[in-house]
Amino acid sequence: MKTLKEDVLNVIRNVKPAIDKEDSKLIREWSNHTIHSMSVYQDDMSIGVAVIFYSLAKILEKYSLDPDFRPKWNLAKKKFLRLINDLEFSVEKGDKAFFAKTAQKLTKTLAGIDKNHSKYVRQVIESSKVKKGSSVYEHGISLGRTAEILGITKWELMDYLGVTKEPDKEWNVSESLEQRLGHARKVFRRLS
Repeated sequence: MKTLKEDVLNVIRNVKPAIDKEDSKLIREWSNHTIHSMSVYQDDMSIGVAVIFYSLAKILEKYSLDPDFRPKWNLAKKKFLRLINDLEFSVEKGDKAFFAKTAQKLTKTLAGIDKNHSKYVRQVIESSKVKKGSSVYEHGISLGRTAEILGITKWELMDYLGVTKEPDKEWNVSESLEQRLGHARKVFRRLS
């Protein structure tokens, strides 16, 4: 099993070429890959990586066809990739303070791509936290702890969960009484 550090580095290293190619689908997939780590380790690094990359994927999906966005993104992309390298370095060194600073700079870079849409970008980032929170909650982490590790309120998370009905999914549908009785009979036949 990979360590947290190996897992986060793997995600970052796989997202860099996807950012360069502007492959929002691949960026989103790698962001989703961190959900398991977030649930197991409940750490700032995997959470930060998941939220930043998911936000970037959403922004690229929305604006990739906008001709006014392209030149602004091309300028921001160089800075973004440089900051991703810093993020990778901070994970390699285990420097959580540098990681937090770099994550904050990445968030500001995302929000600063287009001043006309900065409110939308900030909303995407906040929504990304809630979306990732619902996935962590599905993995069995309590609502309160999930909200705490993502820096959101329980109310924001409960509101999202109430709308999406994610916890209502039938993950463990039990067998009928007849099927369970049949299994019990098989076990007792083997024992006798």
